[in-house]
Amino acid sequence: MEALLLAIYATIVWLIFFKFKLLPWTTSAKVIVVTIPVVGMITLILLLNVFAPSSGDVIVVRNSVGIVSQVKGRVIDVPVRINQRVKQGDVLFKIDATQYKAQVNSIKAKLDLATLRVSENQQLVAAGAGNRFDLEKAQADLLDLQEQFKHAQYDLEQTVMRAPSDGIIVNVQLRPGAYVAAFPISSVMTFMEDTPQIYALFKQNELHQIEPGNEAEFFIP
Repeated sequence: MEALLLAIYATIVWLIFFKFKLLPWTTSAKVIVVTIPVVGMITLILLLNVFAPSSGDVIVVRNSVGIVSQVKGRVIDVPVRINQRVKQGDVLFKIDATQYKAQVNSIKAKLDLATLRVSENQQLVAAGAGNRFDLEKAQADLLDLQEQFKHAQYDLEQTVMRAPSDGIIVNVQLRPGAYVAAFPISSVMTFMEDTPQIYALFKQNELHQIEPGNEAEFFIP
């Protein structure tokens, strides 16, 4: 942009002083002609640094995600392979869910019974024939079972691991029949996200004009 502005300015100077000779090419005119672009370019650079900061220190990266099992169990299916492209929500692997389904059903039965007991105690207390302490205990038991049920449902859902976003599978360490455990530092698969992340470093005095949501332009020379 600076080069374009200088070219336009030089054309205007040529037209005024040489082509149409509207003004004489004197010493003072030479000083003014040289001073104007220098001052103008310095002012433009300062304003751009404040209102449109730029950086040459830019890095474009794609994040890799280590896929970790959230529950333990025997792997029954691995429908993906290395270098396979997947969409968000695609199944990466499945764990035998038998014990987790049984746990959900067991807690669900206890939850139904606890709900019934709360209702019965409420009716007894309302009729003056029940103990409020028994009602409060039944309500506490019900809340505890509700939390257990949510946790059991979560564990059941985690027996099917899905892709967190669009990307490529770059490493697979699973096979059907393998046993996995819920170790946060032991990834069983590596996933490379499609969406790149762009990081740029700016000087501190340029940051006060940068806010979340601002549009940015970048180019690769």
